[in-house]
Amino acid sequence: MADGSFLNSLLASCGIEAAELREFAPAARYFKPIDALIYLNEDCSYRTKVVDENLSLLLHPSEDKVVGIMLNGFSVLAQTSA
Repeated sequence: MADGSFLNSLLASCGIEAAELREFAPAARYFKPIDALIYLNEDCSYRTKVVDENLSLLLHPSEDKVVGIMLNGFSVLAQTSA
């Protein structure tokens, strides 16, 4: 498995080709099923600290630093600000 065949098989089962993988870059992404916009500026797992009904901070798993945010109810927020 040192040749990455397991990872390649796993990615293929998800419909992702290994060649499609890119270096991490900070980005925001909207997830329609949970109606949330998530912005991450670091490639790591995170823990969530809820600030209020619309905002959660995404914290580094072992340090007290913010690595992203999650805006909940994003479609409603976008409509009310338009």
